[in-house]
Amino acid sequence: MLIQTPGEGLYDELCDQDNRVRPHYKMLEEWLVNADEDLIAEKRREADVLFQRLGITFNVYGEDQGADRLIPFDLIPRVISASDWQKLQAGLRQRVQALNRFLFDIYHGYDIVRAGVISAEQVFANPQYQPGMQDLKLPRNEQPGARELVLLSAGNLATSQSVISLLERRANTDVTNVLNTKCMFETAEIVGQTMREVIHRDNPDGKLNHVDFSCSLILGGQIRGEEPRLFNIYPEGNFIEATEETPYFQIGESKYGKPILDRVVNYHTSLDRAYQCALISFDSTMKSNLSVGMPLDVAIYRKDGLKPCFTDRLEEQCEYFQTLRQQWHLGIQDLVAGLEPPYLG
Repeated sequence: MLIQTPGEGLYDELCDQDNRVRPHYKMLEEWLVNADEDLIAEKRREADVLFQRLGITFNVYGEDQGADRLIPFDLIPRVISASDWQKLQAGLRQRVQALNRFLFDIYHGYDIVRAGVISAEQVFANPQYQPGMQDLKLPRNEQPGARELVLLSAGNLATSQSVISLLERRANTDVTNVLNTKCMFETAEIVGQTMREVIHRDNPDGKLNHVDFSCSLILGGQIRGEEPRLFNIYPEGNFIEATEETPYFQIGESKYGKPILDRVVNYHTSLDRAYQCALISFDSTMKSNLSVGMPLDVAIYRKDGLKPCFTDRLEEQCEYFQTLRQQWHLGIQDLVAGLEPPYLG
């Protein structure tokens, strides 16, 4: 019998105080009643062997034997109700945000020290404190579970870096910034305004015609509560948004790789297929323009994920990319060879 009643004074996860199975445990209880105990024991042994082989173990400091112990693992899952999970999720999110803000403060404004909440000695004399990290702003400042923003750039590198630096600096202030906007449209407006500001600062009279200060940006992402959105921001600061008819943007060297996207990618294209087409597009561009090359940085975002579901850097020796470009090369040759021959009289 896999179901046993816990002793007096112990909390029963499966049943309530009236010995009734809790609603969210009902399916598991039905499975346990009919489960084969020998099969469960066999699966538990298999899990232990797998954990040992993979090194999923730990040591207890202070013990002389020094033997690795298996991480405790129970095949019977603990089921958490939706209401309990919502409370747990909210608490964990709040804790992560609090820790992130605390860490940012002790390396930047030191408000918590100046307010006397904790002493300066506790922070700055701590052997784990890293003075070299003071005033350092990381290239990605995100709000877990609240929004995910991605910015791509092409054109004048100094301009794009200045825009990104200014956006990050203002993201840690109380002014309206990319981390406190109510929607992605407002975020695109701020990015466009910042672009105009930087270009005007570096070339106020527009007289440096021999220097191209312009850059183009693609802003994509999602703020919790609205749909994912994608914007192409021009050097003048104005922008357009992707639609079902034009579901993607491409900036930089686009003339060689764009035809494959125009012919294959549409609003209903799967992420897997879109990823393949993007790689083929890059391959076509690199084939025709030697200034474009590896590596390729990839980030894939799924709706409502509020964080990338896949990131990778593809180097020249990437086996999948090499296979894909070879298949594409041979496939085009076969396709052309099979076309209806022209009538030449």
